[in-house]
Amino acid sequence: MIKSLFCVVCVCLFSALSASDIHTVVVILESKPEKVQMMKKALSKVAVLSRQEDSCIEYRVTQDSDNPAIFALFEQWKSKELHAEQFAKPYILDLFDIVPELLAKPYIAVNGKTFLIDQVCKKECVGEKNMEQVRVGIATLVVNDGKILLGKRLNSHGEGMWAPPGGHLEYGETPKEGALRELMEETNLSASDVIMGPWTNDFFPQKEKHYISLFMIVTDFEGEVKLMEPDKCVEWRWFAFDELPEPLFTSIANLVGEKSLESLIHETLQVR
Repeated sequence: MIKSLFCVVCVCLFSALSASDIHTVVVILESKPEKVQMMKKALSKVAVLSRQEDSCIEYRVTQDSDNPAIFALFEQWKSKELHAEQFAKPYILDLFDIVPELLAKPYIAVNGKTFLIDQVCKKECVGEKNMEQVRVGIATLVVNDGKILLGKRLNSHGEGMWAPPGGHLEYGETPKEGALRELMEETNLSASDVIMGPWTNDFFPQKEKHYISLFMIVTDFEGEVKLMEPDKCVEWRWFAFDELPEPLFTSIANLVGEKSLESLIHETLQVR
């Protein structure tokens, strides 16, 4: 490891050892050369959000001065119980989804062991059984003039597939609140109301993920579609119901497996 970054790691570990009630994890990550800015943004987001909330967990990020592709992520906590709960938070789940696609090689932990990022975070920190937890996803079907809005996913499971705006349901949110938040965060569109739609049961065996995906429908919105998160989406496009792109993301592919998307949306709106 490069001298400058190694010194930072040693200082952090020394500080942790000097306070018995503080636990520290230091992880070294090397980004693919073309993904350095995406890696920096993903790690910095976690660090910023951890300091904005009332939590015993704090993250800090250091970028090596000699090799900008190498990062050190420092995690400090006092309570093991609260530390475990941290891994259910949306911004940590997002990190699990994004970072494996950005790594040039498996990351290195300070204990000398080398793992893939999702294996370490889930098995070592959270525990094997938590890999079997079912998560709740939100997907918003935005309809306009007989077309639906889909984005091409990037740096996450299902990369290169087309999916509607959406993400994880955050703690304390209703599905409608989550749908409105994700819609604004990802597309710049503002909707005053969403309509509860169908749901799907989605498995991602290669990523060891299992989601219940709740579909919401928006037919009235304001704003102009913009690419708000270029590190997660290549582009947003409108598609006619009979001209949906391929490949579709697993959740929406499961949704249209037995009935057309247009029919599903029409039936939902009629019931309302």
